[in-house]
Amino acid sequence: ATDIARTLGFIVLVLCNWALILHNLRRPNRWFWRILGLVVLMMTAILLVPALRQLFHFGALAQSQWLIAAAIAVGLVAGLRLSR
Repeated sequence: ATDIARTLGFIVLVLCNWALILHNLRRPNRWFWRILGLVVLMMTAILLVPALRQLFHFGALAQSQWLIAAAIAVGLVAGLRLSR
């Protein structure tokens, strides 16, 4: 259960950072998309390769847990936008 919570926290943190950066950019440039691609590649490797997942003490997530992480990230970003 702790591994799953750690994994969800990591995903939410990455998604929120990406959303905030995208929100603050006036016009995303080529570097943004390159870095985003690299982050997605690294995050996918860490979450799907068992040896990397164990290195970070992450747990394997079910599809419903991925949706929970995305919903939390969207909710946090929406809350920040509303507070402006």
